[in-house]
Amino acid sequence: MAGDILDIGSYADALIAYRAVQEADSSEVSFSENYLNRQGLNMLEDSSDYAIKLLTINTDLYPDSANTWDSLAFAYQRVGNKQKAIEHFRNAIERLPTFATALKGLMELEED
Repeated sequence: MAGDILDIGSYADALIAYRAVQEADSSEVSFSENYLNRQGLNMLEDSSDYAIKLLTINTDLYPDSANTWDSLAFAYQRVGNKQKAIEHFRNAIERLPTFATALKGLMELEED
């Protein structure tokens, strides 16, 4: 249901739905940080817009995770949005200064 809202509704409504499910059952695997991250990355080829929305939801649900920010940055890098990619790689590094993939991604983008 939350995924359907994300697909056809507003982002704000989808975030409310995801948070409601998360609060109702924190053990629900399909709303875990890792699951949402994998789903978002796996969807990049088929629907980059939806993938970015899902990865953004993940950063809202798990804002302290360097991995969620790194994955969102990677998605923006894949679609060619250099500024957003740099911004989110920096968000990842802010949370974990030694996060290797974020450091590498940021370095690559800043060299261009």
